[in-house]
Amino acid sequence: MEVLSGSRPGNGAYEKVALTDPELDSDQGTTTPTNWPYGLRRRHPRTLLSTLWLCTRVVFITASVAAWAASMWLVYLTSQELGQARSLITNITTVASTTTTTTTSNEHRPHPHTHQETHNIGFIPGGTLPVAGYGFVYNTSYCNGWEDPQGAKARGCVLDPTQGGWVHELCHDPGLLREWMKLPDFGWYLDPKRKHRIPQEKVWAADIPGGVMTPLYTVMDFHVQHCKFVMRLRIKHAMRKNRGLGYIPLDPSHTLHCLNLITEEATPETKAKELTKVILGVFGGGTEGFGLGGECYMPLQ
Repeated sequence: MEVLSGSRPGNGAYEKVALTDPELDSDQGTTTPTNWPYGLRRRHPRTLLSTLWLCTRVVFITASVAAWAASMWLVYLTSQELGQARSLITNITTVASTTTTTTTSNEHRPHPHTHQETHNIGFIPGGTLPVAGYGFVYNTSYCNGWEDPQGAKARGCVLDPTQGGWVHELCHDPGLLREWMKLPDFGWYLDPKRKHRIPQEKVWAADIPGGVMTPLYTVMDFHVQHCKFVMRLRIKHAMRKNRGLGYIPLDPSHTLHCLNLITEEATPETKAKELTKVILGVFGGGTEGFGLGGECYMPLQ
């Protein structure tokens, strides 16, 4: 048999042919093979294209479903934010209404709150200390303790010698006051030459001959202790949301003054010998300095 040489034809070389051959027909005694309807040829790659199209549709549908789910989630989050915003606006409106009512009432007379009612506070306009994180709740004339001590107590105010005068109880610390009352007598006099002495208990009670506007004289150590207690009050109440701070402990200028006094000016000799002049009546009854001591500020929550 003759061996044919040459390369094998590719799929594209196959064609449909009729299985008849004249030479075979001429051969006697030769059986002619059955005539198949089709021969061999390359099939069109329709199956591959269909698969690719199906995969593309699946990917597109999956992406559409994911996009729909994401949009629904965004709609849900938006509705939640809108609900919170409505609640916040309602609260702000309520607080503003309460503040307006309180301010109108305070223009003519002190707040009629009792000691127990002071926990339901409302911020009011005004205040001389724009300290971040604190709002103004009681002005300097609210307690009015020098003129009306019994009324001041009924309004929830306390005579606090650590700060110098009357202040609302929210801006006062009972523990520090008890500690203050146990301090030794500094020595109080009605004159700078120390001839006319007055008991310290009378000073703490504001029971002074001639009234609270009478000048008193004592050693510098009183001034130093006052600064220490006021700074301790600021630290203690700064960590509480339900307690406030008065003008003196909250005032940055007073804090710097106390730091300078404690660290530089006061020495063992000056604390014992140098005199400090004190006028209780100027606390909480003026428009500057210690006159603003009766103001009370609360943390913004």
